[in-house]
Amino acid sequence: MGGVLLSMVALLMIRGGVGGEEAAALISNAPSLLIVGAAAAVIIWASLQFPASEPLRKQWLFLGIGTALWSVGGGVWNVYEVVLKQEVPFPGIADVVFLAAIPMLTAGCLLAVGSFNRVLRMMLPVAISLLAGVAAAAFVVLVPLRASLADASYPLFERLVGAAYPVADLVLVLPFALALAFTAARLGGGKIARPWWLVVAGLLAIVYADTMFAVLIAEGTYTAGMYIDAGWWVGFSLIAAGASLAVDVQRPRGA
Repeated sequence: MGGVLLSMVALLMIRGGVGGEEAAALISNAPSLLIVGAAAAVIIWASLQFPASEPLRKQWLFLGIGTALWSVGGGVWNVYEVVLKQEVPFPGIADVVFLAAIPMLTAGCLLAVGSFNRVLRMMLPVAISLLAGVAAAAFVVLVPLRASLADASYPLFERLVGAAYPVADLVLVLPFALALAFTAARLGGGKIARPWWLVVAGLLAIVYADTMFAVLIAEGTYTAGMYIDAGWWVGFSLIAAGASLAVDVQRPRGA
């Protein structure tokens, strides 16, 4: 949970104006590379503690790859904003990497839910979760993002990429995060469920941060160091904590 504490410290430093604008830019970007990068290393390490034949290995590995991609995207963002002191191209390489992380996170959740499907009969919860995600995406597109999507002063591709973040999160990540929550609830309060509750909390924090980022960008009110930034840092840190806990409570066979 060290990543959560570091996230809070970084956010407080930015909000407190420590070191001026240049320091704020560095502090606001560094966690995307350092905290999320460390989280990716922990998750991938945890996945490799399970035998290749163990379903948990693939589940955590996909979550780790998604986290690693997000960290790489943060690294690209850092190069432009901190090293080169240039405006980050949008759409650009960072967006390609960030968006590539979303299906990886989804795959990890899907495999986790699927591994319990035979025992817990998860088809109805998954269907309900998918409907909830589509409804949430439709609301975001039709209400807060409607004006920006209709603004012809920006290229169509740029507008679509901007909307892709919340839509992909709400249609892909959110439904399976909710389905994973249903799964954890059906598993009860035992040790097996605990890592997945941390994953659910982390994914919800990431979805919230992505969605609010898109809304604030559309409104022209987003600035680095806003509280939503911590959603990404805390979210991936919680997933890493879940991975570490899984190694302890879900001992691999033959370990």
